Amino acid sequence: MSKLAYCEYTTGNLEDSGTEALRIFLPAARGYILHCFIHSVREDYGCDVWRLGPAYHVADDFADAALLTTPRAEWEMAIRLKERPDFIGGVIHGDERMTRVVFRLDGRETVPAALRERTAFSALEVEVDSTGFDPISPKTEVLLHHKTLTFTAEGVTVRQRVEWLGDYALGNSYMAMMPPRKEWTNRYKIDTVPGLNPIEESGACGVASIEELYLCGDTYGFSMRVPRYLSCAEGNRYLITDNGGRSYNKMYFVLAHGGAAHAGDVWETETQYRITVLEKEGL
Repeated sequence: MSKLAYCEYTTGNLEDSGTEALRIFLPAARGYILHCFIHSVREDYGCDVWRLGPAYHVADDFADAALLTTPRAEWEMAIRLKERPDFIGGVIHGDERMTRVVFRLDGRETVPAALRERTAFSALEVEVDSTGFDPISPKTEVLLHHKTLTFTAEGVTVRQRVEWLGDYALGNSYMAMMPPRKEWTNRYKIDTVPGLNPIEESGACGVASIEELYLCGDTYGFSMRVPRYLSCAEGNRYLITDNGGRSYNKMYFVLAHGGAAHAGDVWETETQYRITVLEKEGL
């Protein structure tokens, strides 16, 4: 594809409680897929971290944005300690505070404020270190979280590492999520079964030796692939749900943690996200 990827820095009153953000434009068959990478700060939730926010489709002149994924939804990490009122991770659940962030544009370290003009790139890499806290004891450190996000014309890759600081019983937890809106998604596919299946009102779930979960409608396709997760040997558990009738068909890979984590345990995952514009009329 001849079009380049671009990024630009912005500040102001942003979505997802953002104080600053990088708008990252990845080339598509028509126009660009715009990923908002946001520095979300919400003190009442114990949140201060750079994270993936909503995605849009924009035209070739970077105008006429169509919202593709639901704002205020997490993509990277949502970990549930058993008998806690909420998950750990991001702006929606909170209890995650950043300790370090490094930006590299085509291999050279930079700062977001240096990218106020729209800037072409081949690879944008961001490393973020943060600490996760116990939702019922907000000063108690539970885990150390490291993630490296790489943006290229092919999509977004997120490599994550969680190191546990204590012993905990766990509920369902996730380190691979994607929240496409219902208006763009009514069918799904897993990579070991040919053909598309309708997304029923109750959603879909299963356990299989799969790496990719794909949702689509007539205009856009949403792919989430996990080449590295906690369950490669025995098969990945996938889940598609609207969480009680909300506006998205959110897809997840469930972490096979066995119901517990112990001090010194390390989890490592890799997730590849790609949004494609299908061959239909559009922007």
